[in-house]
Amino acid sequence: MSGKKIPKQAWELRHKMLDAYPHWCDDPERIREVHPECSFRQMAGAPLLSKKRQWSGLRDRLAMLRQHGIDVVADDHDLPVAADDVVDAAAAAWSAHRIALGSALSLPTTPEFDADGRAVAIWY
Repeated sequence: MSGKKIPKQAWELRHKMLDAYPHWCDDPERIREVHPECSFRQMAGAPLLSKKRQWSGLRDRLAMLRQHGIDVVADDHDLPVAADDVVDAAAAAWSAHRIALGSALSLPTTPEFDADGRAVAIWY
């Protein structure tokens, strides 16, 4: 044990993960895990230096999405979500498109397998 707590965001995702789990068990190729920061790193071709919740980080991520054909409207609207969540969702969509095309990469490079033979990896 590391002595560290699970981040609140990860803890709050548990319900969604439990909802998705039986569907993943039924059809593991249909549900893939993605991580927006892995997607953005791939888009950039290098680790990102800017933080997504800073203006420079949001601006950089919006520019990367535009370069990859995803134009997120950045107007100031009363949205029920934060701007960084919107760009994260767009990056996840970019990864989903790559998965559908068969061009996505994974971490680890060779996916590991659970006890039932289902691939376990983060795709981007």
